[in-house]
Amino acid sequence: MNHTKYFIAIITILSLLVFSSCGHKHTEGDGHNHGAEESTHSEDDEHDHGGEEQHEEGLHLSKAQAKTIGLEFGTLSSIKVNDFVKATGSLGLPPNAHSSVSAKTNGIIKGTKKFVEGDYIKKGAVIAYLENADLIITQQDYLEAKAQLNLKRLEVERQKTLVESNAGVTKNLQNAQAEVAVLDAKTQGLAKQLSFLGISTSNLSPSTIKQQIAIVAPMSGYISKINFHNGMYAQSSISLMDIISSEHLHLELDVFEKDIAQYQERAKD
Repeated sequence: MNHTKYFIAIITILSLLVFSSCGHKHTEGDGHNHGAEESTHSEDDEHDHGGEEQHEEGLHLSKAQAKTIGLEFGTLSSIKVNDFVKATGSLGLPPNAHSSVSAKTNGIIKGTKKFVEGDYIKKGAVIAYLENADLIITQQDYLEAKAQLNLKRLEVERQKTLVESNAGVTKNLQNAQAEVAVLDAKTQGLAKQLSFLGISTSNLSPSTIKQQIAIVAPMSGYISKINFHNGMYAQSSISLMDIISSEHLHLELDVFEKDIAQYQERAKD
């Protein structure tokens, strides 16, 4: 910033000298003293030079004006006004900054949202909905297995009571316990499947069975590719959308050896 002030001051001084020299040119014998010492005149001074009225030309600044514009005098110095370093390179992203969106199961795309390539999307935003009859069957199987499990648990308690009172058969109790274990595993497995599909089992009932699931964005970022539309039959192996996050975007440069020192100096700035 100081170099810039020095540069402006030098230009101003040179301009003053040029204007001053142009305003004080006289021919020999014009009645003026051209000795070593220059005479100083105010802007209102008038002189008779061969019958012609002449006025002193040039730009004059008072001390107050010079102080106002921040005019400073300094020594001449060599400064570099502009410079650049040529380099080639590419933009790079780590693997976790790129994500592909795909359906968690096969089905028909419904209710797609209005997104275009280049849009910014937030994590968890609904992209579209997926319909599949198997979704209904899976929820139905879960509810049936859960009901059978509750019934078998009651049967186990009844068989325990009979055996304890010597009125039951141990084998019947063991069979009931085995059936409870099988139904428990089936119920837990179906619950995991529904959770993977985005269906909660906490409030699932015959009246709340869903026929479609939401396809959501797994991360926040910019959409780089869209490959789906309404009515399309989506497969879980096909990517429907690509999302790129710019949070970890980095630049890889290839710099010539002779420019490394200059690049390191500018990188510090």
